[in-house]
Amino acid sequence: MPLDQFNIVIQHVDPRDRVLIRCFDGRQRVYVFIAQQDIDDYFPRRGLDSHDRDRLMHWNLELLIPVMRKKYEARMFSTFRDPYSGLRSPRIDLTLADLPEGMSDDILDEASFRRA
Repeated sequence: MPLDQFNIVIQHVDPRDRVLIRCFDGRQRVYVFIAQQDIDDYFPRRGLDSHDRDRLMHWNLELLIPVMRKKYEARMFSTFRDPYSGLRSPRIDLTLADLPEGMSDDILDEASFRRA
């Protein structure tokens, strides 16, 4: 069964030096991590915070889905222990090399996104 129900996890106990995406293989949770440094290296902007990175990955989620599915289907994952349930789940790590071409940071330019 392919991965589905992809969501950016905004509040998580994992260190905020990464973006966390949760998805499912049937009823099995699967977690995807993207390191802050890899996001910062991909986008040429300065001063991104964790909220900016979450928004960027949400904005580009459709481009990331095929990459996450490919790594999962190739069994390129480790194990993650869910801090809430204690259950073990597959963990996919996306690196700079995995981030697809064509991702956009236009969301950061939208007036509705700018913070006072």
